[in-house]
This record gives sequence, structure tokens and C-alpha cells, in this order.
Amino acid sequence: MGVYIPGVSSLAEEVFEGDGDHVVLLDGIAHDGRDMRALGNFLSGQGFRVVAIGYPSTRHPIERLATEYVPMRMRKFIPEDGRPIHFVTHSMGGIVLRRMLAEKPLPRLGRAVQIAPPNHGSPVADFLRDIAAYRWYFGPAGQQLGTGADSVPLNLPPADFDVGVIAGNVSVDPWFDPLFDSPHDGKVSVASARLEGMRDFIAVPHSHYFIHRRRPVHELALKYLRTGRFR
Repeated sequence: MGVYIPGVSSLAEEVFEGDGDHVVLLDGIAHDGRDMRALGNFLSGQGFRVVAIGYPSTRHPIERLATEYVPMRMRKFIPEDGRPIHFVTHSMGGIVLRRMLAEKPLPRLGRAVQIAPPNHGSPVADFLRDIAAYRWYFGPAGQQLGTGADSVPLNLPPADFDVGVIAGNVSVDPWFDPLFDSPHDGKVSVASARLEGMRDFIAVPHSHYFIHRRRPVHELALKYLRTGRFR
């Protein structure tokens, strides 16, 4: 089981002990490490040492989260033991990872799995960005996840690291359906989840809210971490 650890800005982080490689979990905007608990428990049960990092996702731009906060928490919770460091991300966590790796290579980087990442932005962010309540709640990072010229995902380079992508193709957000013209998970289209340079890709019948909590998705992530393939 995970153990709560005080995190920056009172955000919860959890460490799931194991004897194998390290896995860093990065959740999406407006969530903290606790939301990845089921995945953390699953991967630690398979032998990995897992750290679910909480970061102040609604308080700062993606650039600062990726180059200051997440590396700082990694230095605190991941020892210099030479073991590879893998990543499993959900939603905006995948963009934070890409931005972090674009800034500075990680010498011990292993494999990465992105779950429901808006790699080409989301029309939902475009639709909501001018609503005051959205700007207040999701902060500057929420303004950077759209499909316009200021989109962080669209301005990042292709992947030059070992990454596989899991997309959802079922929505529980019917009010956003008119914003999409292809299969989507309610927030991100299957097409937007794809990433140039990825090593493998799979779409599964889950929605954006719950995809990272589903056991079949955990098993897909585990398979990729071990083999570099989903199938």
C-alpha cells in the first residue's frame, strides 16, 4: 500500500515500495498522487518501486511544472541507485513529461506510457478557455492545452524516447461530443493522443475520467514497461 507524504502546496504524494526499477506516476491537471493509487498498488505488486508525484498543476504554467516542480520531487523521492526510471502518465501528465524531457535528458530514463494524453491539444480546452470559472479553477496550464498557437503540446518536439500511448475511445461527456468529429474519450480524441516517434499505440473502450483506474489499462502499461509493446 502507498504511504502519504506531504508534497508541495499540500498536494499528496505516495510511494509504493518495491525492489525493482523505479516508476514515476504523473496524473493530469487538478489531480494529485492519490488519484493514481490503484495503478501504483498494481505496479508495486509486480515488483516496481513506484512514486506517484503530486504537483501544483492548476497554479503554474506547464513549463514551470516540468522544469522545476516535478524534477525537484523526483530528486527527493528517487535515490541515486542506478536503477532505470520509467514513467506512466495520465492526461496532462504526459505533456509535463514531454516538456521535461525536451528541456533536459534524463540519464536513467527507461520506458514511458502515456494514458489519454492530449498530444495535439484538446478542443475542450479551446471551448472552455474564455470561461472565467475555467480559467480560475484550472489556472495557466489549463490555457495551454488547446489547439491554438499557444498550445504547449503542439509546440513540443516528437518523442525521442521509448514511449507507448494508450488512448480512450468512449465518452461520458455527451455535452462535449459536438466538439469532436472522430472517436474520443470525452476530452481527447484518439487522433490527438497519437505522438510522432511513439513505439506503440492502442485504443481501449474507456473514458478520460476513468481510463487510468481500469485494471486492463494497468496490465497494458505493465506489459509495455516490461516489453516495449502492448500486444
